[in-house]
Amino acid sequence: MKKRKSSPYAGVLALLGVFAVLLGVAFWQGSELAKPQPTPTPQVDSRDLNTVFTGWTSEQVQALRLDDPRSPLDLTLARREDGTWAFTTLDLDVDQTIANQLAKTVTYLPYTDIFANVPADEYANFGLTERDVWMLVQVVLADGQQHAVAVGRRAPVTGGGYYALVDELPNVYVLNRGAVDYLGIYLQQFQGAASALTPAP
Repeated sequence: MKKRKSSPYAGVLALLGVFAVLLGVAFWQGSELAKPQPTPTPQVDSRDLNTVFTGWTSEQVQALRLDDPRSPLDLTLARREDGTWAFTTLDLDVDQTIANQLAKTVTYLPYTDIFANVPADEYANFGLTERDVWMLVQVVLADGQQHAVAVGRRAPVTGGGYYALVDELPNVYVLNRGAVDYLGIYLQQFQGAASALTPAP
């Protein structure tokens, strides 16, 4: 039997160990993050009867990270003891409503299709090589569970979603376009606000 190649993102969960360390760092806020421009609330497609993750709620999300591999500015949020959200790497105010919406979007991330047992040497067909992935979504739950999603290119159909890898599963998911766009747009807006406050090297 031919041995399956391991996922190139098997290391994503290992990186969450570093991410989890950030949970011990809480920079209380002093300046206000520019309000993001209105973005559409993720719309649930009639086909979205399945969610990538099950068995937990957004209230159990202890920390989340949206990471653009091409940018040094990633969005990392962690809950304080009182349940409110704080950025862990920048001294910025957090819009609690948006933070809660981000947690819900990740928790109930819907998919419309799934390709089972895809060999790693075929990931390039989905834009899921290390060179092509444009967003990593990472989550740490209150009980220590860790999850990660690597987002690749758009599916080549009208209104199609995004191809993605989840944790260390061998499947390729087609994620709901609206949900992924919501996460991506806010990440871009955060990067714009954060770059304005980050001194040039």
